Amino acid sequence: MVEVDIDVLISKLKDQDLQDIKDINSLFNPTNYLVSPFNSTEKFLENNYFLTDHQENIKKFILEEITLPNSNFFSIEGNAGTGKSLLAYDIIKELKLREYEVLVIHCGILNDGHRHLKEKGWNIDSIRYYANYDLNKYKLVLVDEVQRIYVNQFENIVDKIRNSESGCKCLFAYDPKQCLRSKEIRNNIPNLIKDIVPKEQSFTLSEKIRTNKELAEFVKNLFNCNRASKKQKYSNIEIQYFSTPVMAKHYLQNHLLNSEWQIIDYTESTRVVYPYDHYLIHNGSNAHKVIGQEFDNVIAVIDEYFYYTEDGSLSTKGWGKDPYYHPTKMLFQIVTRARKKLKLIIIDNESVLQHCLKILGAEN
Repeated sequence: MVEVDIDVLISKLKDQDLQDIKDINSLFNPTNYLVSPFNSTEKFLENNYFLTDHQENIKKFILEEITLPNSNFFSIEGNAGTGKSLLAYDIIKELKLREYEVLVIHCGILNDGHRHLKEKGWNIDSIRYYANYDLNKYKLVLVDEVQRIYVNQFENIVDKIRNSESGCKCLFAYDPKQCLRSKEIRNNIPNLIKDIVPKEQSFTLSEKIRTNKELAEFVKNLFNCNRASKKQKYSNIEIQYFSTPVMAKHYLQNHLLNSEWQIIDYTESTRVVYPYDHYLIHNGSNAHKVIGQEFDNVIAVIDEYFYYTEDGSLSTKGWGKDPYYHPTKMLFQIVTRARKKLKLIIIDNESVLQHCLKILGAEN
């Protein structure tokens, strides 16, 4: 930066070659700025990303407060795409740079990004093994995706933090919408968090930095057919319709050869045959395994068992037995993993198809 006269600035502005840009949002590539610690791990480790002012302020506050004796618990709440995981892991990374011992407890299945971070010396483990760790050894324990934790596990961790002789602190990161089982919803872990975390140490990330405004608007309309649609151009939503699961599965299997798209299965039951078992492709990616991850282009399936209730909410019916995993919650988990493009495969469900077409034509 150099100081110049205003005349120089005016001259530079006049000499610009201008372009006619009809939609400036089309030039924004969120993956260049809002990286995932799990799917863009090297970018994350090399600091090739940024935090918003709001995130920076949260980070600064937590890093200052964890040195004080009375601040034991902190929480970061954020929906998919708000940068919740990025902020939480950035805080852990900063503490590691300061040579503090830190621990990440992930309430789910560890993904490739977690394993990469472990290879780089990070202390990360699944919630099922949390009892193996002495929390007194750590400056901060991050419990990520804590909305899925068992109540007894949550209470045990809280007791250990409260009784820590070393002054260990705990940061909860969660998305209340990302529950996959009815029991997880009933446990209502977010309410338990709010009971123990002081209001001034509890933070909520807004949707303003959603990786793709178009996808976010579409998903909201998909899950509530009575919602007033905003004027939105949909150029990154694709829909394919099939009359049978066999035809849909054949299409999905062909797409496995195309690495541009990430197909995410519903999570298979080990005890019961569910309707979606007829079109699962078993590519190693399902609703549980992708928790916290993001992919550029995602394919999701909606079958004949989905319908809209009287209040306009998307739900399922016609199952012979209540599913162990909540199908609508799994669908929400799947579609919110997309950063750029979303493709819906609709099977024998004209009512949902018509609503999706209505959403896509909302700008007319």
